[in-house]
Amino acid sequence: MLDSSQQCTKSEPKDAGCWRLLAFAYDYFKRYDDEIEAYRQALRIDPKNFSSWDNLGATYLNLKCYNDAVEAYRQAVRIGPKNADAWYGLGYAYIVSGNRSAALDAVWKLQSLDPKKADKLFNLIMPR
Repeated sequence: MLDSSQQCTKSEPKDAGCWRLLAFAYDYFKRYDDEIEAYRQALRIDPKNFSSWDNLGATYLNLKCYNDAVEAYRQAVRIGPKNADAWYGLGYAYIVSGNRSAALDAVWKLQSLDPKKADKLFNLIMPR
């Protein structure tokens, strides 16, 4: 998978899909710095791609780069404002970055999209 996605980016360097595939391959091999760069390249080509921003946010969370995760998820929810998973990711990124009030804002938005996810996120902010 890694070889074929690398070949794809070489033969089609302006194809954001090739760069996303390369990012998936890097994720599989836990090459997170390379994964981030592949998503960044995909976003240079297609800056309005929801899944690239969303996956980039998740990668930054895995690396504990919380401020970068917040920024990536903010872009994801701007593009896909009705995507509950992105709002959950944004809220979680706010929690781990120490911004509880922004996390609560995400909970309120998430409440209208997926109440169960909103409750789960709220319980991370305010454990019982």
